[in-house]
Amino acid sequence: MTDTSVNIAKYIFHGKRGCSREDLDAALEKAYRFLPRQALFQHACQVKEKPDLPKNQLLSTLKRYNKQQLKSLLEEFVDQFALYPTTVENFLGCTRSERKRWQQEKKLKIVGYREFDYGEFPVFDCLSIVSITPATLEKWRKKIEQDKAKKKKEAVKKAQKTKKLHEAKRAIVKFQYEVACQEWAEKAPDAIWTLKLAYWTIYASRWAKTYQLKARKATKYEANYLAQKEIWYDFKNQAIAILACSPYAQLGFYRPENPDKIYRNYYWCDEYEIPTKKKFEIINWDDRTGRVKVAVEYGRSKDYYSLYCLTLLIPGIKETFSFHSPFDVAFKNFPPIFDLPFVEQQEAYEGVFRFGRELSEDEMITHSEKLVRQQLEHCLENFSDYNLAQAREHKWNQIHQEAILRRTS
Repeated sequence: MTDTSVNIAKYIFHGKRGCSREDLDAALEKAYRFLPRQALFQHACQVKEKPDLPKNQLLSTLKRYNKQQLKSLLEEFVDQFALYPTTVENFLGCTRSERKRWQQEKKLKIVGYREFDYGEFPVFDCLSIVSITPATLEKWRKKIEQDKAKKKKEAVKKAQKTKKLHEAKRAIVKFQYEVACQEWAEKAPDAIWTLKLAYWTIYASRWAKTYQLKARKATKYEANYLAQKEIWYDFKNQAIAILACSPYAQLGFYRPENPDKIYRNYYWCDEYEIPTKKKFEIINWDDRTGRVKVAVEYGRSKDYYSLYCLTLLIPGIKETFSFHSPFDVAFKNFPPIFDLPFVEQQEAYEGVFRFGRELSEDEMITHSEKLVRQQLEHCLENFSDYNLAQAREHKWNQIHQEAILRRTS
């Protein structure tokens, strides 16, 4: 019915220049076949003011409608003559985005909605659509371009403002860091590079955590995020290996209530089939069949959730740097567990102590990947001549002696 609607409306507004008489008659014949016959007959009697109009003359009566009567026909059967979105786009010569924009701006009159398998779509009033002139379309398109130019100008201003704000934040953090370095150099000149390394290691750890969380949510770039995570954790582990040997480092070991990672098989079985020689747990049962669902342990990673704790305490320096490394990752960089004091820790909020946190929005601005990488590499270069094995042996012996004193006291 959409072509029928358009042809009738074009004839109403433009006469034979819009639609030839033959095309109009064909459109009316199609309307005659599809419109409700009784309602159409009543309309013809009303507009022709002939209540006794013979029903067999209905089609010929329709073909004798003048423009006003045809308009009344389209208004009476507005739902049946409504135009689909594609018909509107073809008639107006507009794109889908233009049609949706004008639709949202209520420039295109919607008369209802039609349902389909995935939702619904609007249908438009035929008369109002056909009445839109090329000059009106040009005016609307000009308005779109003006709006785009305005938004672009606002976006440029916003970007300039944001850039200045970000530069100001970076300048403040840079100034604070330089002041801290001056203070460190004055109060603890021997520990200046240890402090710098500790400072940038914190942000390396946060970048690693940020990429780890991104990878969990990613659908397309998961492999890339995981690779970046490993790079940053490698930086952190290099730094922790050096910091753990520092004379200012206090080392400890944190073991949670359930430190082991347990691997289990889950399956349904009869009670007599439960493998009692292995550790198991009944987690469900079926009253109808008498079968039970068991979780049977088949492996265990000792101290998987335990952490090594490293705290830098330097006399005269107010800043304290603390780091936590998983047991299965950092055991080569720390002394044996039995020589370390056990520490207790309450989470400030869920998971931060054990798993660390990601970068905040401001930290992503002030501590960019490029900056943190450059500073961390610079700090590690200053320890390139550091005899790590010798320092580690000395630190481990010192901790072992302290452990002996704790046991004997």
